Amino acid sequence: MITSPLKLIVNDGGPSMATLTIALFITTAQIITAKSLGARPECPPLPTTCSCSFVFGDLEIQCPIDDPNIIVRIQPSEYVQIECAKMSEKDYAFLPQMEIGDSTRVQIRRCPLPRGQSLKSIINRLGIGRVRFLLFQSYGTDLGNTLVREHLRGFNDLERLALRGNGLSDLPADLFSDLGNLTWLDLSSNRVHLPKDIFVNLDKLNYLELGFNKLERLEPGIFRNQKHLKHLNMWSNRLQNLSMESFEGISSITALDLSANELTSLEPDVFKLLTNLEVINLSKNNFTELPEGLFSSNWKLREIRLLENLKVMETLPSGFLADLPELAEVRIKASLRNLPGNMFAGSESIQNVSLAGNLLEALPAELFSNQSNLIKLDLHQNKLTGLPDDIFAYTRSLVILDLSYNKLENISSDLLRNLPKLIELNLQNNNLHHIDLQAFVGVKQLQKFNAQNNYLSFKDVAIGFTEAEAFEIGSPFQSLSELKVLNLRNNSISYIFRDWTFSFPRLERLDLSHNDINMLDIRDLQFVAQFLTVDLTSNNIEEVNFRAVEEILLPEKKISVQMGKNPLICNCIILHFVQYLHGVVGKELKNNLSIVPGELKCAAPENLKGKDVTSLKYQDLLCQLDSPQSQQKKCPSMCRCWVRSFDLSLIVNCTSAGLTKVPPLPIIHEFGMRSIELHIESNKISSLPGNDHPGYAQVRELYAKNNNISRITAKNIPSSLLVLDLSNNSLAWINTTVFEAANRTSQLTRLSLGNNPWRCDCDARHLLSFVRTNFKRIQDLSLMKCTTGARFSSLSPGDLCTEDQVFVIVACVVAVFGLLFGILASLYYRFQSEIKVWLFAHNMCLWFVTEDELDKDKKYDAFISYSHKDEDFVTEKLLPSLENGPIPYKLCLHERDWVPGEFIPTQIIQSVNDSRRTVVILSPNFLESVWGKMEFQTAHKAALEEGRSRIIIIIYGDIGDTANLDPELKAYLNMNTYVKWGDPWFWKKLRYAMPHPQHMQSAAKKGLVKNVLKGSTDDKLELIKPVPITPPPLTTPPAEQASKNPLLSKLNGSIGNGTVGGQHTQQNGKIANGHLNGHVNGAFIINTNAKQSDV
Repeated sequence: MITSPLKLIVNDGGPSMATLTIALFITTAQIITAKSLGARPECPPLPTTCSCSFVFGDLEIQCPIDDPNIIVRIQPSEYVQIECAKMSEKDYAFLPQMEIGDSTRVQIRRCPLPRGQSLKSIINRLGIGRVRFLLFQSYGTDLGNTLVREHLRGFNDLERLALRGNGLSDLPADLFSDLGNLTWLDLSSNRVHLPKDIFVNLDKLNYLELGFNKLERLEPGIFRNQKHLKHLNMWSNRLQNLSMESFEGISSITALDLSANELTSLEPDVFKLLTNLEVINLSKNNFTELPEGLFSSNWKLREIRLLENLKVMETLPSGFLADLPELAEVRIKASLRNLPGNMFAGSESIQNVSLAGNLLEALPAELFSNQSNLIKLDLHQNKLTGLPDDIFAYTRSLVILDLSYNKLENISSDLLRNLPKLIELNLQNNNLHHIDLQAFVGVKQLQKFNAQNNYLSFKDVAIGFTEAEAFEIGSPFQSLSELKVLNLRNNSISYIFRDWTFSFPRLERLDLSHNDINMLDIRDLQFVAQFLTVDLTSNNIEEVNFRAVEEILLPEKKISVQMGKNPLICNCIILHFVQYLHGVVGKELKNNLSIVPGELKCAAPENLKGKDVTSLKYQDLLCQLDSPQSQQKKCPSMCRCWVRSFDLSLIVNCTSAGLTKVPPLPIIHEFGMRSIELHIESNKISSLPGNDHPGYAQVRELYAKNNNISRITAKNIPSSLLVLDLSNNSLAWINTTVFEAANRTSQLTRLSLGNNPWRCDCDARHLLSFVRTNFKRIQDLSLMKCTTGARFSSLSPGDLCTEDQVFVIVACVVAVFGLLFGILASLYYRFQSEIKVWLFAHNMCLWFVTEDELDKDKKYDAFISYSHKDEDFVTEKLLPSLENGPIPYKLCLHERDWVPGEFIPTQIIQSVNDSRRTVVILSPNFLESVWGKMEFQTAHKAALEEGRSRIIIIIYGDIGDTANLDPELKAYLNMNTYVKWGDPWFWKKLRYAMPHPQHMQSAAKKGLVKNVLKGSTDDKLELIKPVPITPPPLTTPPAEQASKNPLLSKLNGSIGNGTVGGQHTQQNGKIANGHLNGHVNGAFIINTNAKQSDV
C-alpha cells in the first residue's frame, strides 16, 4: 500500500481555542483503493479534540469531540458533506485542512454563507479538487439577497448547482457569470425575482428548475441564450400571462411544466416557438377556455396533461389535439361537459387517453375515429348514460377500457363488437340493468371483467322463458373462454348460471358477493377452472343442498368457496352440507373443494338463530312435513310435524294441544321415513293406544310426561321403542307384562318414570326388581318415590312387604297348618344344630343350604368393599392371589368395574346383587368411609333377606375398641368370626369361605362343599346355629381368640358329651380341636384359630 503525508490544520476561531497543527498521514489513493475493493476506509490520525468513526459506510469526522461545531462525512471519490452543527459562520474555523482529491458531489448543509469569500475556499481547505455537483442548503435561514457572484467564484468546472430551499429573493444579474459549464440548475422552493440577464452566460444549460418560487411574470427574452435547454419546470408559481416572447430562444425545449400556476387563458401562439416540445403539463390552473390551434406548431408533442383544472371549462376547441402525429398520451380532467368530434382528428399515434373525472354526459360517435393504435381508454367518473354503438368501431387495438363510475344503463350487442384485443373491461358503479346476450361475442380475449355495484340479474337475457329455461340459456359471458376475473359483486343475481361452471377454464376469481342468490347446490360448484376462488358472502343464501356430494368429482382442482354472512335456514336440507364441513361425507372431495364458512350463522329457526353452522348438531336440523302450500296435510291437526333427515325420523309434536287421546299418526313409509318421535307432553291423555293404532307401531321415542296416564300394559309399548318418558303422570303400578316385554329387548335404552304416585306394596315387587335390574336405563331414578316419600333407589323387597302384610297373606295357611307347624317348629328350635349337621353329614336335603340356584345368574364371585386408602393392599395382595390362584375368582372392584358418572348408591346395590360374596376389608380407613358403611349395610341386608351367607370380613389393621363402632357393625362382629390379615392360614381360610367351583361339588347333589380335614378324626361342622348372645365390649380380637365365639356356648349346651357325626367331642362342650366353621346370622364365619391340618 502506497502512503503519502496529508497535512491537517485545525484553526480555532473561539476565544479559548489555540491553533493546533497536527501532521496526519493518509493518502487519497489509500481511500480510493479501499473503496474499490469494498474495504472499510481507515481513519486518519486525529488530535484529541477531534474524532473519526465509520457510520453507515461513511467516514465521519467531528470537531471538537464533546460538542462538535463541524461534521464532515466522506465517501471517497463520491461525495463530501459539510454540516455546521451550530449554524454559525464560526463553525468554519473548525474545518480541518485535508487533501481529499476530486469528489463528484459536495454538499454544504445547515451552514451560513461565508462573508467576503467564496464557497470554493471552504472546499479548498478539505483539499477537494474538481467538483461537478454543488448543493448549498441553509435549512430554515432565509438568505434573501445575500447570495452574490463572489460566493460562486472559482467553480469554473461545476456542472450542477442546487440552491433550493434557501429563501433567496433578489438575485444579481451576474450571479452565474463564472459558471459557464453549468448544465443543471435548481432554484426551486425560494421566492426569487429573476433579472432579464441572469441566465445569459449559461449557454450550456440543459435543465432549469424554477418551481415553487412565487414567480408572477417572466421577463421577455430571459431565456434568449439557452439554446440547449431541454427541461423547464415552472410549477407552483403565480404566473398569469404568458406570451410567445416568454419562450424566446429556447426552441430546444422538450418538456415544459406550467402546472399549479394562476393561468386563466393562453394566447394561440404562446407555444409557437417551442417546435421541439414533447411533453407539456398544464394541470391545476384556472382555465375556462383554451384557444383553437394552441398546439398547431408543436408537431413533436407526445404527451399532454391538463388535470385537476380548478375552473369548469365546459368544452375544448375544435380540433384541439388534431394533426399531432407523435401524440401518444392524453390526460385531461377539466370539468368538461362535452367534446368536439374532431378532437383527435389526424392524431393517429395516440395509445393512452384519459378523460376521467369530467362531467361528460355523451360522446360524439366519431371521437375515436381512426384511433387504431389506442391501447388504453379511461372514461371513468363521468356522467355518461349511454354510448354510440359504433364509437369503438376503429379502436381495434384497445386493450383496457374503463367505463366505471358513470350512469350507463345497458350494453348493447354492437358496442364492443370491434374490440378483439380487449383484455380488461371495467363497468363498476354504473346503473347497468341489461347486458345483451351477444354483447361479448367480439371480445373473446377478455380476461378481467368488473361490473360490481350495478343492478344486473341477467334474467332479462331470456325474456319470455321460465327461470329454469333462462338458467339453461346462460349469461352474456359464455363466449369468454379466456376470462380470469369475473367481478359481479353487489348486483341482483339470484343464481349461479350454468355457463359459469363450464365456460371459463382459466377463471381464477369469481366474485358474486352481495347479490340475491338464495340457494346453492353442490352441482353449482362443478367448475372446470383449475384454481378458483368463489366469493358468495353476503348473499341471501338460505338453502345449501349437498345431497349429491358423493357423486361430485373435481380431480386435480383447487376450488375455494367463501360462504360467510348468509342468512342460512338451518333445517334438514343443509344436513349434508354440515356433514361435509365436519368431514363426515365427501371425504374424497375435501382436498379439491374447500368451503370457507367464515361468519356463516343460522338465521332460522328461532332456536338455532345466531348459531355458528360448524357447531350444529345433526339431530337439530329439521324440516316441516307439510308446507304452507300443501293442499292435503299429513300432520295431525293441533300438532306440528318435522322431518329429521339425519335418522329419517318424523317428529310429531302435540305438546300442550289439549288432547285427551293420541291422534292417528302419519303412515311414514309413504314419504320415506323410518320411525316416529312422538311428543304428547302436557295434555290430558289417560291411556296410550295399542300397536294397531295408525302409525303408533313406528314410534321409537315416546315423550308423554305431564299427562293423566294411570295404566300401561305391554300392548301400549311400540315394538321398536327406544325412549319412553312417562314421568309426571298418575301411574301407581305397572302391569307385569310391561316388565316382561322390556326385559326381552335391549332396545328400550332410556326410561323416565319419576314423579308418579307409586304404590309401594307387595304388588310393587316386580317394579322394584325391574328398577334394580335396569337402573342404567332409568333416567330419573332419583325422582321415583312411593306415595310415602321413600325413594326406590333405597328400597329392598322387605320394605315393600312388611310383617303385617305378610301376616294377612299367609293367615289362612297358618290357621290350617298351625298345629303341625308349631310342633315342627318346636322340634327344630330344640335340635336345629344337630339336624343341620346330621343332614349335611349324610348329604341329605342339601337344598337347605344350597346357593347354586340363587347364584347361577350372578356376574361376580365376590364384590370387594374397601376404602380407597387401602387400595395398595387390595391390588397388590388380595387380587393377585384370588384372581390368579389355584381357583381363579371373578372379582368386582368399584374403581375398575363401576360405570363412571352413575349414581353411587345404585351402583353399590347393583354390585352386591351381582356378587356371590361381599368381602369387607375392615380397616381404620374403612370405618371412616361413608360409602364403605353403605356397602356393608347393603350386603348385610341382602344376606338377611336371602337367608344366605354373603359377607366375608377381613380385619386389616387395628380397628380399636369395637364398642365405638357403628351399632350394626359392632353387633355383627360380636356375633360372627372373621379372617385377620397376618394369620398363617389366611389364604386357605379365605378360599374356603369363597364360593366353590362346580367341579369341586358333589356329583350326586348340589350344595355347599363338606370339607374333609386332614389330621382330624372328625368332619368339621359348617353350619352352626346363630345364637343372639351379646358379649361385653371387645377390642379387635386376636387370631387365637377367634374360637371364643358365643355361639359355641349354645352349641355346648345343645350337643353335650358324646359324638357328632360319629366323632368324639370333649366334655367341655367344644368340638374337637376347638375349631368351628359355618354360616351364622347370614355371614360366612371362619374360625381363625384353626390349624392347617383342620382346613
